[in-house]
Amino acid sequence: AIAALPSDGVTEEWRPALHELDASAVNIRAAIAENPRSRYLLGQLQRTYALRLELTQQALSAAGLPS
Repeated sequence: AIAALPSDGVTEEWRPALHELDASAVNIRAAIAENPRSRYLLGQLQRTYALRLELTQQALSAAGLPS
């Protein structure tokens, strides 16, 4: 869902938070690779993706673009 949203309309003020969430997702996926049965890590990844999607939608809305 996140990949389907246009990212070129996101202003610079939103980019640091989006990049932080992306970095968190990378770290969580690396931890999952070491411990694939961890429900906690899977939940954290799901929450991180949900936050990333929500923040992207807010940024696009603030820029006047459809999400």
